[in-house]
Amino acid sequence: FSNGGGVAGTATGAKVNTNYPVTLYSVDQYNNQANDSTNVASITTPNDAYDTPPAQSQFNNGVVVVNVSHHTAGNNFHLVTTNGSTLTNNNSSSYNVAASTPFQVVAWIPSQQTLVPGVSTAAAAFTGAVSVVASNNPFNVNVALTDLYFNVVTGSSASASLVDATEAAAVQVTPINL
Repeated sequence: FSNGGGVAGTATGAKVNTNYPVTLYSVDQYNNQANDSTNVASITTPNDAYDTPPAQSQFNNGVVVVNVSHHTAGNNFHLVTTNGSTLTNNNSSSYNVAASTPFQVVAWIPSQQTLVPGVSTAAAAFTGAVSVVASNNPFNVNVALTDLYFNVVTGSSASASLVDATEAAAVQVTPINL
């Protein structure tokens, strides 16, 4: 930040489940810091429906620092400042959020289920109901390594095996998006 110039540079990539400090500046119409501001501001993360946005904070000498932690990985995220006063709301530059550390292996039937990234429970991580598949009818199963919030972790060389408990037949599976 520079008086009269505003914020320079762009937001850099983030990682799921990591706190990032974000500094907000109260400025006048010419982008000079308004040190006497005691307004309240908050940040929302419209690209991440599952995170918990930081609480509203009051400016102190024209500055407030809040921590942001995403639950959903993805591209073109941005932060939105909201004020509820006469201040102007602004969007940050866009940035990407990467999945966090590998945490679990998940499997789902893509013709019947969809993986939902950003959630914290297995019950919420899959939409769609699994129905009975008739004997001798092949079907696809997706297998992926995910972080704590069911975001697919890329760049792994892991593999998995599925075993049909009734037939005792093993099938080698190559994980998707790894």
